[in-house]
Amino acid sequence: SMEYTAISLCRIIGVISLLERPLTLQTALKDAGVKESDTLFINCRKDMDDGVARFEVEFRTADGMEYDYDIQIDTGKILERNAEMDD
Repeated sequence: SMEYTAISLCRIIGVISLLERPLTLQTALKDAGVKESDTLFINCRKDMDDGVARFEVEFRTADGMEYDYDIQIDTGKILERNAEMDD
């Protein structure tokens, strides 16, 4: 079975450049207080909303929490955040 860390998966699906990656995934993980090694699933995609380029970052942890972040690409600012228990 192949397991990918959050960052390697983002690299594989080709959505985050080297300059952008630290600003996005690490921003979300730090804000959530989650270590990358504790994530089970991660999804990153670029999106454009109201003329603002953003990353949508989703990840899940072993305890069943699901996190969703929208992070502005050029500033690294968190635009939206959501965390909820997966049932």
